[in-house]
Amino acid sequence: MLRLLIALCIAFFFAGTSVAEPPQRLVGEWRSDKSGHHGPMRAKLTPTATGYDMLVAGRFAVVFPFVYRTHLDIAGQTPEGPRLVAEKKLPLFGGSFKTGGVLTADGLIADYSALKDTGKFILMRRR
Repeated sequence: MLRLLIALCIAFFFAGTSVAEPPQRLVGEWRSDKSGHHGPMRAKLTPTATGYDMLVAGRFAVVFPFVYRTHLDIAGQTPEGPRLVAEKKLPLFGGSFKTGGVLTADGLIADYSALKDTGKFILMRRR
């Protein structure tokens, strides 16, 4: 009887879970609308219950590397895929970094704004 109870508890616990989606690796570039600056960028998107955790690495002005981590919330669905949004405070510079875009079968195209700059991320899935 105890074994049956334990088996039922385990079955109930795992009934609502599904196979976890693997992280998505994207590569591409960022481009500033205001200055025209651009640089390489790569990202790893890990699915969560409410969206995606994103780890981004890239370069600014050819030699200055940057790395940041943020969470992208799902703000709705489009025919191409989920609309993702994020906002993160910039600790050293003041203000905040905002981004929003659509995750498609091919990658992530997103707009960003930070301080006095706006631009675009163009990231494609690694094949």
